[in-house]
Amino acid sequence: MTIAVCLFLPHAKTCQGGVQTPLESGTWVVIAPIVLIGLLPVLWCALPKIRNGTPEILLALTMLAMAMFVLTIPIAIWLVWGYSKKSFRGEVLAAMCSAALLMMWLLLFPITMVFDKWLPAAELTWGAGCLELFGLLVWTSAAAARPMNVDEESSLHVNHAEQLFEISV
Repeated sequence: MTIAVCLFLPHAKTCQGGVQTPLESGTWVVIAPIVLIGLLPVLWCALPKIRNGTPEILLALTMLAMAMFVLTIPIAIWLVWGYSKKSFRGEVLAAMCSAALLMMWLLLFPITMVFDKWLPAAELTWGAGCLELFGLLVWTSAAAARPMNVDEESSLHVNHAEQLFEISV
């Protein structure tokens, strides 16, 4: 929530001396996905329907984002390898991809404002990102400690013919 509030607070003083919010400077594009990633653990518990396709979508988005930077490609390969070996599924995969995306954001957010003077709201946004990373790491470890649930198998491995039969009966 703190990061969402920070979308409307002035973040930077530009070289020309003007003060800009993320909506004015265009950095909202970088901040908005982190707000959604921060809501994912809550949505995971509240809306069981998102559990089917979300891990695979997050894995694909993580691969796209991490392929842009040479240093993060090994993390992307490790996540895909764990997915292919069925080590990372469901909640564990969603939590690990979210944490990886947030770690990348924490490294890139300062670069988006490299030539501007940071105001307290920008520091608050970055600090809230650090706290969100801690929460995602706790979620990842909790998900990894839980036994794999049969209902949590990904939608790619569900026999859709059996689902249609169950619905019609």
